[in-house]
Amino acid sequence: MSITYTLACADNSELTLTEVSAGVFSPVCQSSIAPVAVPMANGLSDLSWSDVGALIGALLIACCIAASYNLLFSMFNRK
Repeated sequence: MSITYTLACADNSELTLTEVSAGVFSPVCQSSIAPVAVPMANGLSDLSWSDVGALIGALLIACCIAASYNLLFSMFNRK
């Protein structure tokens, strides 16, 4: 498993690209601080089991609400 990194400024200033030479760009923070590499989360791989349980619970609740609405709609909608 590989870890993906993104560039960010330590003081939350804006990260810009400046041209060092012809066609060569370098990332620079607007506060003149060198940007640091920050590891990115790779999708759902860093979720804990409690987060997965909460997502499954929310999905089940949404399905129950949709099924209840459908049942009540079919009971009270007479054509």
